[in-house]
Amino acid sequence: MTTFISKITEIGPRIIRILGCNPGPMTLQGTNTYLIGTGRKRVLLDVGEARNAEYITSLETVLQQQDTTIDQIVISHWHHDHIGGLSDVLKCLHEPVSVYKIPRLEKEDEPMPHLISYIPLKHQDEIKTQGATLRIHHTPGHTTDHAVLELVEEDAVFSGDCVLGEGTTVFEDLHSYMTSLQMLVKMCPKIVYPGHGPIIEDPVPKIQHYIDHRNQREKQILKVMNLETKKFLTAMEVVKAVYKLFSHPGLAALWRGWLGDGSGGGSPGLGGGAGLGWESGFRCRRVQRDSQPLLLSFTRTHQNIYTLLQLRMSPTICINS
Repeated sequence: MTTFISKITEIGPRIIRILGCNPGPMTLQGTNTYLIGTGRKRVLLDVGEARNAEYITSLETVLQQQDTTIDQIVISHWHHDHIGGLSDVLKCLHEPVSVYKIPRLEKEDEPMPHLISYIPLKHQDEIKTQGATLRIHHTPGHTTDHAVLELVEEDAVFSGDCVLGEGTTVFEDLHSYMTSLQMLVKMCPKIVYPGHGPIIEDPVPKIQHYIDHRNQREKQILKVMNLETKKFLTAMEVVKAVYKLFSHPGLAALWRGWLGDGSGGGSPGLGGGAGLGWESGFRCRRVQRDSQPLLLSFTRTHQNIYTLLQLRMSPTICINS
């Protein structure tokens, strides 16, 4: 059962959650943004989507009620539902604001608003405000620039989109993502404040479940590749073999409609109108190299097909972009 999230929730003396008011299949009830600290000037983690008056109204209400303002903004990663509202938030503030973000390895997919620059963050940097110390942990996988923030005073973690309050997340690179999940397990936080969904009060078992789930998918895919005799398999053929529910035509249509089938009606959350290009964009073949065990070689034109198959890179897997 989905846990209802209010527009404004005072979680504790140093954390107020402000819902982004942007519900959707990829954002759940909306993006969770967090006002952090206890003083006259505080830190805002993430800023929701652009042109969302409902969110800005909630934010202004909180600032007025708390008699506080924002002098530091941290962006967890480049996705539009976390960075898109930056200009709108800055317009409602009347003092200089420092914006922080880990740089993305490739060109920014969501450009910073005009005349706004950010201070680059790196792993283990700390951002301090009255009542809170936020330690930055670079956790790539969901995106290359993804950051998790550790709230030192409470042994808590703001997980962004690395771990969600409900369901699982998508990722750009599963090998990096698995490494980031292992990092979170070792941190052993007492509580997790996610970028979407409700608070996770017993987070380590949930994070371990994420890891186990991905490992299970890898084994299933490898089993399919070992059993199949065809030289080439399309992505959909692999998916059909792993997810038996695709044998039902109604469910197949539902999934194609959500993920996009290359016909121009794709999901905005997973690539917009371009869809995934199922049959033409992805092929699998068996290869033998240097007398090593079975290797898999993948050619792909869309990153999200890799997400769908949930295949973790390992020494026995070769990924060719």
